[in-house]
Amino acid sequence: MIEEHENLTPHETFDYTTALGVKKVHKSISQMLILGFIAGVFIALASYGSIVGSHSLTLRMQTYAIGKFISGLIFTAGLILVLVSGGELFTGNSLIIMGVLQKKVTLRQMLRNWFFVYIGNFFGSLFTVALIIISGVPQHHDELALASLQMAITKVNYSFPQGLALGVLCNILVAAAVWMSYSSTNILSRAGIVFFPIMLFITSGYEHSIADMFYIPYGMALKGEFADTALAAGTTVDALAKLNLQGLFLNSLLPVTLGNIIGGCVFIGGIYWFTNKD
Repeated sequence: MIEEHENLTPHETFDYTTALGVKKVHKSISQMLILGFIAGVFIALASYGSIVGSHSLTLRMQTYAIGKFISGLIFTAGLILVLVSGGELFTGNSLIIMGVLQKKVTLRQMLRNWFFVYIGNFFGSLFTVALIIISGVPQHHDELALASLQMAITKVNYSFPQGLALGVLCNILVAAAVWMSYSSTNILSRAGIVFFPIMLFITSGYEHSIADMFYIPYGMALKGEFADTALAAGTTVDALAKLNLQGLFLNSLLPVTLGNIIGGCVFIGGIYWFTNKD
Protein backbone atom coordinates (compact mmCIF):
# COMPACT_ATOMS: atom_id res chain seq x y z
CA MET A 1 0.00 0.00 0.00
CA ILE A 2 1.51 3.32 -1.09
CA GLU A 3 1.23 6.03 1.53
CA GLU A 4 0.18 9.53 0.54
CA HIS A 5 3.11 11.70 -0.61
CA GLU A 6 5.37 8.66 -1.09
CA ASN A 7 7.13 8.66 -4.43
CA LEU A 8 7.07 5.53 -6.56
CA THR A 9 10.21 3.82 -7.78
CA PRO A 10 10.60 3.48 -11.57
CA HIS A 11 9.41 -0.14 -11.38
CA GLU A 12 6.39 0.85 -9.29
CA THR A 13 5.67 3.66 -11.74
CA PHE A 14 5.82 1.10 -14.54
CA ASP A 15 3.29 -1.13 -12.75
CA TYR A 16 1.03 1.86 -12.08
CA THR A 17 1.20 3.06 -15.70
CA THR A 18 0.45 -0.42 -17.02
CA ALA A 19 -2.54 -0.83 -14.70
CA LEU A 20 -3.81 2.64 -15.60
CA GLY A 21 -3.58 1.77 -19.28
CA VAL A 22 -5.78 -1.29 -18.66
CA LYS A 23 -8.38 0.96 -17.02
CA LYS A 24 -8.21 3.46 -19.86
CA VAL A 25 -8.90 0.92 -22.61
CA HIS A 26 -11.92 -0.46 -20.74
CA LYS A 27 -13.71 2.88 -20.60
CA SER A 28 -16.87 3.12 -22.69
CA ILE A 29 -16.82 4.96 -26.00
CA SER A 30 -18.88 7.78 -24.51
CA GLN A 31 -16.44 8.13 -21.59
CA MET A 32 -13.46 8.28 -23.93
CA LEU A 33 -15.14 10.85 -26.16
CA ILE A 34 -16.26 13.07 -23.27
CA LEU A 35 -12.97 12.87 -21.37
CA GLY A 36 -11.14 13.43 -24.66
CA PHE A 37 -13.37 16.43 -25.37
CA ILE A 38 -12.62 18.15 -22.05
CA ALA A 39 -8.90 17.43 -22.43
CA GLY A 40 -9.06 19.04 -25.88
CA VAL A 41 -10.71 22.08 -24.30
CA PHE A 42 -7.99 22.30 -21.63
CA ILE A 43 -5.15 22.07 -24.16
CA ALA A 44 -6.86 24.60 -26.45
CA LEU A 45 -7.32 27.06 -23.59
CA ALA A 46 -3.65 26.67 -22.66
CA SER A 47 -2.69 27.13 -26.31
CA TYR A 48 -4.67 30.33 -26.60
CA GLY A 49 -3.37 31.62 -23.28
CA SER A 50 0.18 30.98 -24.42
CA ILE A 51 -0.40 33.13 -27.52
CA VAL A 52 -2.01 35.95 -25.53
CA GLY A 53 0.81 35.99 -23.00
CA SER A 54 3.62 36.07 -25.55
CA HIS A 55 2.35 37.50 -28.85
CA SER A 56 3.83 40.99 -28.56
CA LEU A 57 7.25 39.41 -27.91
CA THR A 58 7.21 36.62 -30.50
CA LEU A 59 6.37 39.07 -33.30
CA ARG A 60 9.75 40.78 -32.80
CA MET A 61 13.06 39.00 -33.41
CA GLN A 62 14.76 40.83 -30.55
CA THR A 63 12.32 39.41 -27.99
CA TYR A 64 11.27 36.18 -29.76
CA ALA A 65 13.14 33.84 -27.38
CA ILE A 66 11.62 35.52 -24.33
CA GLY A 67 8.18 35.22 -25.90
CA LYS A 68 8.63 31.50 -26.54
CA PHE A 69 9.76 31.00 -22.95
CA ILE A 70 6.71 32.82 -21.59
CA SER A 71 4.51 30.82 -23.94
CA GLY A 72 6.01 27.63 -22.49
CA LEU A 73 5.39 28.75 -18.92
CA ILE A 74 1.71 29.38 -19.64
CA PHE A 75 1.06 26.27 -21.74
CA THR A 76 2.02 23.93 -18.90
CA ALA A 77 -1.37 24.66 -17.31
CA GLY A 78 -3.00 22.57 -20.05
CA LEU A 79 -1.41 19.23 -19.16
CA ILE A 80 -1.74 19.92 -15.43
CA LEU A 81 -5.50 20.42 -15.94
CA VAL A 82 -5.72 17.18 -17.91
CA LEU A 83 -3.77 15.08 -15.40
CA VAL A 84 -5.42 16.44 -12.26
CA SER A 85 -8.96 16.41 -13.67
CA GLY A 86 -8.65 12.94 -15.21
CA GLY A 87 -9.10 13.97 -18.84
CA GLU A 88 -7.98 11.72 -21.68
CA LEU A 89 -5.20 13.10 -23.90
CA PHE A 90 -4.07 11.23 -27.01
CA THR A 91 -0.39 12.07 -26.62
CA GLY A 92 -0.24 10.95 -22.99
CA ASN A 93 -2.14 7.78 -23.85
CA SER A 94 0.81 6.67 -25.95
CA LEU A 95 1.99 5.12 -22.66
CA ILE A 96 -0.76 2.49 -23.02
CA ILE A 97 1.86 0.76 -25.18
CA MET A 98 3.35 -0.53 -21.91
CA GLY A 99 0.20 -2.57 -21.32
CA VAL A 100 0.40 -3.92 -24.86
CA LEU A 101 4.03 -4.95 -24.41
CA GLN A 102 3.09 -6.60 -21.11
CA LYS A 103 0.27 -8.46 -22.90
CA LYS A 104 -2.32 -6.96 -20.55
CA VAL A 105 -3.82 -4.77 -23.28
CA THR A 106 -4.42 -5.84 -26.88
CA LEU A 107 -3.28 -3.74 -29.83
CA ARG A 108 -6.93 -3.43 -30.86
CA GLN A 109 -7.91 -2.07 -27.44
CA MET A 110 -5.13 0.52 -27.52
CA LEU A 111 -6.02 1.68 -31.04
CA ARG A 112 -9.70 1.89 -30.06
CA ASN A 113 -8.78 4.13 -27.13
CA TRP A 114 -6.49 6.29 -29.28
CA PHE A 115 -9.15 6.71 -31.96
CA PHE A 116 -11.99 7.87 -29.73
CA VAL A 117 -9.77 10.00 -27.47
CA TYR A 118 -8.23 11.65 -30.56
CA ILE A 119 -11.71 12.44 -31.92
CA GLY A 120 -12.76 13.83 -28.53
CA ASN A 121 -9.61 15.97 -28.36
CA PHE A 122 -10.31 17.29 -31.86
CA PHE A 123 -13.88 18.35 -31.14
CA GLY A 124 -12.88 19.87 -27.79
CA SER A 125 -10.33 21.99 -29.64
CA LEU A 126 -12.81 23.08 -32.31
CA PHE A 127 -15.38 23.93 -29.65
CA THR A 128 -12.85 26.21 -27.95
CA VAL A 129 -11.94 27.87 -31.27
CA ALA A 130 -15.63 28.62 -31.85
CA LEU A 131 -16.09 30.15 -28.40
CA ILE A 132 -13.02 32.36 -28.72
CA ILE A 133 -14.08 33.59 -32.16
CA ILE A 134 -17.61 34.29 -30.90
CA SER A 135 -16.16 36.20 -27.95
CA GLY A 136 -14.57 38.68 -30.38
CA VAL A 137 -11.25 38.77 -28.54
CA PRO A 138 -8.90 38.50 -31.55
CA GLN A 139 -10.88 41.01 -33.58
CA HIS A 140 -10.23 43.56 -30.87
CA HIS A 141 -6.47 43.16 -31.07
CA ASP A 142 -4.85 43.11 -34.52
CA GLU A 143 -1.39 42.17 -33.20
CA LEU A 144 -2.78 39.15 -31.33
CA ALA A 145 -4.63 38.00 -34.44
CA LEU A 146 -1.48 38.41 -36.55
CA ALA A 147 0.62 36.33 -34.14
CA SER A 148 -2.04 33.61 -34.11
CA LEU A 149 -2.32 33.58 -37.88
CA GLN A 150 1.44 33.49 -38.42
CA MET A 151 1.77 30.56 -36.00
CA ALA A 152 -0.87 28.59 -37.90
CA ILE A 153 0.80 29.37 -41.24
CA THR A 154 4.15 28.13 -39.95
CA LYS A 155 2.61 24.85 -38.80
CA VAL A 156 1.06 23.99 -42.19
CA ASN A 157 4.25 24.76 -44.11
CA TYR A 158 6.53 22.12 -42.60
CA SER A 159 7.67 19.29 -44.86
CA PHE A 160 6.56 15.79 -43.84
CA PRO A 161 9.99 14.90 -42.35
CA GLN A 162 10.02 18.17 -40.41
CA GLY A 163 6.55 17.60 -38.97
CA LEU A 164 7.42 14.02 -38.09
CA ALA A 165 10.67 14.97 -36.34
CA LEU A 166 9.04 17.84 -34.44
CA GLY A 167 6.27 15.47 -33.33
CA VAL A 168 8.78 12.90 -32.08
CA LEU A 169 10.71 15.51 -30.10
CA CYS A 170 7.50 16.89 -28.61
CA ASN A 171 6.11 13.64 -27.31
CA ILE A 172 9.41 12.45 -25.90
CA LEU A 173 8.94 15.35 -23.49
CA VAL A 174 5.16 15.15 -23.07
CA ALA A 175 5.11 11.39 -22.48
CA ALA A 176 8.09 11.74 -20.14
CA ALA A 177 6.17 14.41 -18.21
CA VAL A 178 3.14 12.12 -17.88
CA TRP A 179 5.35 9.14 -16.96
CA MET A 180 7.18 11.12 -14.26
CA SER A 181 3.93 12.56 -12.90
CA TYR A 182 2.72 9.03 -12.19
CA SER A 183 5.64 8.57 -9.78
CA SER A 184 4.01 10.91 -7.26
CA THR A 185 0.74 10.61 -5.39
CA ASN A 186 0.72 14.29 -4.47
CA ILE A 187 -1.11 16.73 -6.76
CA LEU A 188 1.29 19.63 -6.22
CA SER A 189 4.27 17.38 -6.87
CA ARG A 190 2.67 16.12 -10.07
CA ALA A 191 2.12 19.68 -11.26
CA GLY A 192 5.73 20.57 -10.53
CA ILE A 193 7.03 17.47 -12.30
CA VAL A 194 5.01 18.25 -15.43
CA PHE A 195 6.01 21.89 -15.54
CA PHE A 196 9.58 21.70 -16.85
CA PRO A 197 9.27 19.15 -19.69
CA ILE A 198 6.18 20.91 -21.07
CA MET A 199 7.79 24.33 -20.80
CA LEU A 200 10.80 22.90 -22.63
CA PHE A 201 8.82 21.50 -25.58
CA ILE A 202 6.90 24.74 -26.18
CA THR A 203 9.98 26.93 -25.79
CA SER A 204 11.86 24.72 -28.24
CA GLY A 205 9.09 24.89 -30.85
CA TYR A 206 8.20 21.19 -31.08
CA GLU A 207 4.82 20.06 -32.42
CA HIS A 208 1.94 18.65 -30.36
CA SER A 209 -0.89 17.23 -32.47
CA ILE A 210 -3.64 18.15 -30.01
CA ALA A 211 -2.40 21.72 -29.57
CA ASP A 212 -2.25 22.02 -33.36
CA MET A 213 -5.94 21.06 -33.45
CA PHE A 214 -6.46 24.48 -31.87
CA TYR A 215 -3.71 26.60 -33.41
CA ILE A 216 -4.45 25.76 -37.05
CA PRO A 217 -8.28 25.93 -37.09
CA TYR A 218 -7.99 29.16 -35.09
CA GLY A 219 -5.66 30.56 -37.73
CA MET A 220 -8.03 29.40 -40.47
CA ALA A 221 -10.86 31.29 -38.78
CA LEU A 222 -8.75 34.48 -38.75
CA LYS A 223 -7.44 34.08 -42.31
CA GLY A 224 -10.25 35.89 -44.11
CA GLU A 225 -10.05 39.07 -42.04
CA PHE A 226 -6.31 39.24 -41.41
CA ALA A 227 -4.76 37.77 -44.57
CA ASP A 228 -3.68 41.19 -45.85
CA THR A 229 -2.11 41.97 -42.47
CA ALA A 230 -0.11 38.73 -42.60
CA LEU A 231 1.03 39.41 -46.18
CA ALA A 232 2.10 42.93 -45.21
CA ALA A 233 4.12 41.43 -42.33
CA GLY A 234 6.10 39.24 -44.74
CA THR A 235 4.05 36.06 -45.15
CA THR A 236 4.14 34.80 -48.74
CA VAL A 237 1.04 34.10 -50.80
CA ASP A 238 2.05 30.44 -51.21
CA ALA A 239 2.52 29.94 -47.47
CA LEU A 240 -0.83 31.56 -46.71
CA ALA A 241 -2.57 29.40 -49.33
CA LYS A 242 -1.59 26.24 -47.43
CA LEU A 243 -3.67 27.32 -44.44
CA ASN A 244 -6.66 25.16 -45.33
CA LEU A 245 -8.11 21.72 -44.52
CA GLN A 246 -5.44 19.94 -46.54
CA GLY A 247 -2.77 21.85 -44.66
CA LEU A 248 -4.41 20.96 -41.35
CA PHE A 249 -4.77 17.23 -41.95
CA LEU A 250 -1.98 16.32 -44.38
CA ASN A 251 0.74 18.89 -43.71
CA SER A 252 0.34 19.04 -39.94
CA LEU A 253 -1.79 16.46 -38.15
CA LEU A 254 -0.65 13.43 -40.15
CA PRO A 255 3.13 13.77 -39.70
CA VAL A 256 2.92 15.32 -36.24
CA THR A 257 0.55 12.63 -34.94
CA LEU A 258 2.81 9.87 -36.29
CA GLY A 259 5.78 11.63 -34.68
CA ASN A 260 3.93 11.91 -31.37
CA ILE A 261 3.19 8.18 -31.48
CA ILE A 262 6.85 7.34 -32.13
CA GLY A 263 8.09 9.73 -29.44
CA GLY A 264 5.70 8.43 -26.79
CA CYS A 265 5.61 4.73 -27.67
CA VAL A 266 9.22 4.09 -28.62
CA PHE A 267 11.32 6.54 -26.64
CA ILE A 268 9.30 6.58 -23.41
CA GLY A 269 6.84 3.67 -23.35
CA GLY A 270 9.15 1.21 -25.08
CA ILE A 271 12.36 2.14 -23.26
CA TYR A 272 10.80 2.16 -19.81
CA TRP A 273 8.97 -1.10 -20.48
CA PHE A 274 12.25 -2.74 -21.51
CA THR A 275 14.16 -1.41 -18.49
CA ASN A 276 11.44 -2.22 -15.90
CA LYS A 277 9.81 -5.42 -17.12
CA ASP A 278 10.20 -8.51 -14.94
